[in-house]
Amino acid sequence: MTVPLRERRRQLLRDEILQAAAALLNEKGYAAMSMDELAGRAGISKPTLYQLFATKEDLLLAAVMHGFDEVEQAVASDPTPRTPLQQLTFILRTVIRMQIEGGALAPRPWSPEVFQIIRQREEVLARLRQIDAAVIELVSAGMRAGEIDARLDPATVARAFFALVNTLHSPFARLVLPLDQAGPAGCQAPPLQPEAAAETLAMIFEQGLRAR
Repeated sequence: MTVPLRERRRQLLRDEILQAAAALLNEKGYAAMSMDELAGRAGISKPTLYQLFATKEDLLLAAVMHGFDEVEQAVASDPTPRTPLQQLTFILRTVIRMQIEGGALAPRPWSPEVFQIIRQREEVLARLRQIDAAVIELVSAGMRAGEIDARLDPATVARAFFALVNTLHSPFARLVLPLDQAGPAGCQAPPLQPEAAAETLAMIFEQGLRAR
């Protein structure tokens, strides 16, 4: 069935707003982000923004779900046949690259208040449980195929997967400054290379799981 033009335009506008919201969340965090600023960033009026998202909390939750959708679409758009371990590594590499492109090195938007909002919304929790179950199933499939070390615990491997996904968001990672900036106690560190970071984390994951 053909989607009416008005509805398609509404969806396009909604997606543009959510992209702008994700950028602001990366830049400022949830508390400092205002609906006025978001409307200006998206090039729309504040009443138009509130027609689509009644509250700032609704906007946040929509942005989180939109992020999940973007990852799933990026993964689904590559039909290359892969083994379970290859697919897990591909997903990890894809997510990290998307984070870098979206500003992963900015302050992490998931503050305690954001976690509090998310944990109270069943639709987000259900989506997270679905993602977790899919990762565990891929790990289990890799073990059945003899590709992933069967001595490992699938649930723990899934936790390690998500930890690696969030590596660039860690507070410690943000303390590591570019070479031309002084770090704590006058320390200096080389600048992080985004592509190398994604590839390195994917290799750590793949080689750590592979059956010997």
